[in-house]
Amino acid sequence: MAATAMFRQTRPSVLLALVSILLLLMFGVGYSKRKVIEVKSTTVVNDKTTLKPKTTVATKVMTSTGSNATLAVNSTETTQSLGEFVETKLNSTYNNNSFYDAYEGEDEYDEVYSVYEQEGDEEDTYYSQCGPYQMPLYYDFNVAEVVLPKEEELGYPKLEEEFFTLLNGLNVDDWDVTLQQDAAMNYHLLFERDDEFKTFPIPKMFNNLTETEIIHLALDYFDQQDEEWEASLKEENQMPTSSSTDAASSNNASLSGRRTKRLKSKVRRQREAKILWEFFDHIGGTKPMQNDGRWLSNETVCNWYGVVCGHRGQHKAGMRGQRNPTAPPDDAVTAIQLNNLELDGTIPTELAMLEYLSQLILRNNKIHGSIPSSLAYASGLCVLDLSNNYMNGSIPALLTTKTRHMYQIHLNNNNFTGTLPRNMRAWKRLWLMDLSHNQFSGTVPKHIGMMTDLAILSLGNNFFSGSLPSDLVRVSNLQILDLGTNLFSGNLPSNLFEFVHLHDFNVGDNLLSGSFPSEILELKGLHSAFLSYNNLTGSLPDHGSWENTKLGLLHLGHNQLTGTLPPSFAIGMKSNLANLDISYNLFRGTIPTEIGLMTYLSTVDAMANRFTGTLPTEMLKMNMNLRLNFTNNLLTGPIPRMFCGEGAPTNNILYREFGCDAVLCSPGTFNPNGHATLHSSCRRCNTTPPEEEKVLGRILCNGTDYVHGDLDGDGVVSPREVLRMIYVDNIGKYWGPAYQTWADINVHECQLAGVTCGSDEVTIRKLDLSGANLCGSADRAQPGPVRFCLGIPSEIGLLTTLDSFQASRRQYLRGKIPTYFGRLTNLQTLDLSSCPSMEGTLPTELARMTSLKNLMISHGPFIGTIPSGIFHLTDLEKLHLTKNFLKGTLPNIIRTTNLKELMLSRNDISGSIPTQIGRLTKLDNFEGYGNEFTGELPKELGKCTSLKRIDVFNNKLTGTLPSEIALNKRLQIFHAKNNRIGGTIPKEIGELPLIAWFDVSDNKLMGTIPESFGASRSLRDIRFSDNMIYDPLPPALCENKILNGGITSQFGCAGVACPLGTYTEQGYAVGRENGGCRPCPEGKSTLYLGATKCRAFSTFDILSMVYAIMDGHNTWPRHYAETWENSSVPVCQWTGIRCNKDGEIVGMNLPPSQPMLRFHNHENKKGNETVESTETNNSSSTNR
Repeated sequence: MAATAMFRQTRPSVLLALVSILLLLMFGVGYSKRKVIEVKSTTVVNDKTTLKPKTTVATKVMTSTGSNATLAVNSTETTQSLGEFVETKLNSTYNNNSFYDAYEGEDEYDEVYSVYEQEGDEEDTYYSQCGPYQMPLYYDFNVAEVVLPKEEELGYPKLEEEFFTLLNGLNVDDWDVTLQQDAAMNYHLLFERDDEFKTFPIPKMFNNLTETEIIHLALDYFDQQDEEWEASLKEENQMPTSSSTDAASSNNASLSGRRTKRLKSKVRRQREAKILWEFFDHIGGTKPMQNDGRWLSNETVCNWYGVVCGHRGQHKAGMRGQRNPTAPPDDAVTAIQLNNLELDGTIPTELAMLEYLSQLILRNNKIHGSIPSSLAYASGLCVLDLSNNYMNGSIPALLTTKTRHMYQIHLNNNNFTGTLPRNMRAWKRLWLMDLSHNQFSGTVPKHIGMMTDLAILSLGNNFFSGSLPSDLVRVSNLQILDLGTNLFSGNLPSNLFEFVHLHDFNVGDNLLSGSFPSEILELKGLHSAFLSYNNLTGSLPDHGSWENTKLGLLHLGHNQLTGTLPPSFAIGMKSNLANLDISYNLFRGTIPTEIGLMTYLSTVDAMANRFTGTLPTEMLKMNMNLRLNFTNNLLTGPIPRMFCGEGAPTNNILYREFGCDAVLCSPGTFNPNGHATLHSSCRRCNTTPPEEEKVLGRILCNGTDYVHGDLDGDGVVSPREVLRMIYVDNIGKYWGPAYQTWADINVHECQLAGVTCGSDEVTIRKLDLSGANLCGSADRAQPGPVRFCLGIPSEIGLLTTLDSFQASRRQYLRGKIPTYFGRLTNLQTLDLSSCPSMEGTLPTELARMTSLKNLMISHGPFIGTIPSGIFHLTDLEKLHLTKNFLKGTLPNIIRTTNLKELMLSRNDISGSIPTQIGRLTKLDNFEGYGNEFTGELPKELGKCTSLKRIDVFNNKLTGTLPSEIALNKRLQIFHAKNNRIGGTIPKEIGELPLIAWFDVSDNKLMGTIPESFGASRSLRDIRFSDNMIYDPLPPALCENKILNGGITSQFGCAGVACPLGTYTEQGYAVGRENGGCRPCPEGKSTLYLGATKCRAFSTFDILSMVYAIMDGHNTWPRHYAETWENSSVPVCQWTGIRCNKDGEIVGMNLPPSQPMLRFHNHENKKGNETVESTETNNSSSTNR
């Protein structure tokens, strides 16, 4: 193997490293402490739990090395992991739904309520950040002012009694209760994820373990961590020594108490910082958070962006200005608020270890994954806002039974699934719950009626089914109820309209049936009611009840309502109703003249009914800007001119161009909308039946086709009409002053801003909209209304003379890439880069643009695969697809021989890099980092003789670094960090005349750095941390004063790579202010240069490294490999390993046929010392 060949040519330091490994194996790392815990059978006589003696009780030995611990148990192994075991124990306590299952009738259910009320009456004594008097509302009401509930102090709960059933066997009465809670919670978090076994590797053996014994081990583990913390603080002279304590007087004792308090405070601060570091790593922390937001800096975490500490000046009610003694410390983390930062990671389980956390607000990001159930142990959590992310999974049942002070929960606009937990007893105090726009299903649990403080309930846009929950009537403070766009069925419960404070009511887009609920008219505080898109039948009530309501918005469209529009309706609603939708029903008869009294009306949609007669002249008294839609009825007669633009603003293009056709198409004409639009006019029918000759607002004509975009009614869409369509479909009125002439169809296309015509001043050549505020708002700082932004119309394909279309950096542009771009065979440049609001895939039709030279669609949200036909475009020079969500593989056949820039980074492209990339002899920039590429880096890259940059970091590449890369004499940047590349570093790469940046960090490279890198005059950055690189470094490399930002001028070789036994997060010294490379903590070390972390090596680790270094797979007898390569075989059973009765290794016999290690004479200069190495033979066995 390569490792063996390398070993035969290595230096004496390698032999010393091997000897060091063996010494570590014989004597342990850092003089490990051994603790023996005698586990006895325990019986607790307090009517709580009895732990019966086991039939086989073994002695458990916990060996602590650094921060690691192992547990040896003499028992048979089970298949249940420790994390699963503890999770089962915890869930069995809190997720028992039998309490509710036994009660189905109303009387029994009332009894459950009373029991629950008694359970929740215990007094809380802890301070909390939450409460309506200080809490901002994270909800867009879009309605009138909402009455807040009464001010109520919410606090951290006492530790629940049932939680201590897992601790009651311990003799820890003198412990601080908080310590018990903290240790037990840490234990649970530790095992919630499988990869945490690396931190606390306890084997999966439980047959003779009681839960008390398991918790005991966990408590001991965390107690040891605290001891190590205190020891490190003592070394920093931050804690009184034993001698000073012995001499202390009573005053000194008081001083010691204060010091102890400060010590605990520092330990807490260190823990919070560590947790936030972990949080930053998991959540996908961004550079702005680090740079401007000071995350991961040496500043206190309270200065980090989005981190809130302390009570922020809030005090408990009734304290008369005095500080609440149970309030969190001023420097304790109480809230995390990180919104709109494009965070794209997951929420770590460790976050719940922030003991004072009350608000977690991470809305408007790209966070994925599920809600960790460990958040249930953030007992003071009262605001959880994860809205507008990409999260999935279900709501953890533990969360709804433990977080008793949850006040607001926002999970809307995610991908959550599953049913709602049946047991939500902890959320009794919930004031707002927004679960809308997810994929929840099932029925709404009855006990949602227990949330008596609930004011806002939003469950819309999900898949909930069954009947509407009648128990909601118990939530007397409900103000906003959104159940729309679900699968609810049945009749509307009559008691659903007993909410005296209800302000907004939405059950639209369901499967509800029955008649119009007249009870809704008795809700005097109701402002809006959405009942559209159901199966409601019957007629509207014709009596005076309409005068009781204050409804400003009433939507009844898309039902099966019949009858006439009663005059009492118009009379009763005259002073309030502004928005009325009764479209797509079966209403008939004439429009009542009383409609003229409804002077507040701004929108009326009565489309697709059976109204007859004319529009009443009394409508002249109404708002002159009233938006009417009476299309697809049987109306005749004239239209009041005031609705055709006579009273409307003069800049209304629609009325100016089409007059009354903008309200209802005149007799004998039609439009699919029933009226003219900004896209098209009312087109004349070829034939009209006699009975329809006088009908207004027709939506179709037999024998006549509708042409979208046709403004003059000639049935043809001209280039000028296409440009007008682009303007209208992308909210052109906010593009900017230079583009306002686009609205006027009479202005020639060659005179429009952003349009470049040919020499004939007729044909359009270039269309550049990079300066237009596409789909934006008037202030250009926000997107415009989504319903008005339709994106690039498919009619773009009619501009066949176009050779360039640019709309880059248009952050509000929406829609898909039209397939009709494929018709533009003259197009040379298509630039839609940095348009993050667009969607969809890359159309295969793009490959039909045979003249294309530049295709730039980077930094978008596009999904799917890259059309293989794009790599057949022989004129293509630039292909930029960076930072999308593209998947799939690259085609094996590549014919884009003129390609100069291939930018594919930050996608999900998989498979190997095709060998035909070698055909791209003009390629000067290959960027493929941040994908899922596998296989070897093709040696054919050496044929790309114009290459200046190869950037393939963050992939899954394997194999070795091909020396053929050095055939690219123009190569300046080679970046292959974070892959799985092995072998050695070719010396030829260091000989490249222009190489400036060489980064192969975090791979599996072995050996030394070639001398050629030290001789390079062009090299500016070299990074190879987290590999298997060892001494010596080329002296000239360490003496290069400009290397790695000049850090070598301060630290010499450490500026290239941290030496053995030291580390930094970068793997090399990063600045004098940070002290250069840091020594490893006691009990931990490193084996190679450039380490980014230290670790404690287990026996298995050390022996595995010996096996790898000795190339055991290829050189040792097969019977050795059968045990040394099988991780399931205990180490003491490996061939050649000898252990004593305590399981300690006392010797090992290496195979007699192992290869001889040869070392060439070499001089290693360090100061004035010279070390000479001679040829050494390795013995056949090693014993101790």
